[in-house]
Amino acid sequence: MPRSGSGADVGGCHRVRSDPSGLIIEELVVALNGKPIIQGDCSPGLARNPYLMFRVRGAMPGDTLRLSWKDSHGASDSHEVALA
Repeated sequence: MPRSGSGADVGGCHRVRSDPSGLIIEELVVALNGKPIIQGDCSPGLARNPYLMFRVRGAMPGDTLRLSWKDSHGASDSHEVALA
């Protein structure tokens, strides 16, 4: 499973700046049908509204793609979509 480090980020995007509020996405997970396919640890350099791009091989219409994250204030959230 690909995992980002302190110098690179998920999907090959470049980190731009820190959020002045101190809110930082610390962990990001992308799962296909409940199975993690991308997992990354983020740093304060991640852009406030990051643009992530990735390709998912083997996905079929009706499969579920879920993006989950945890932030530095202890909150977590996720969004899920059915692929068309």
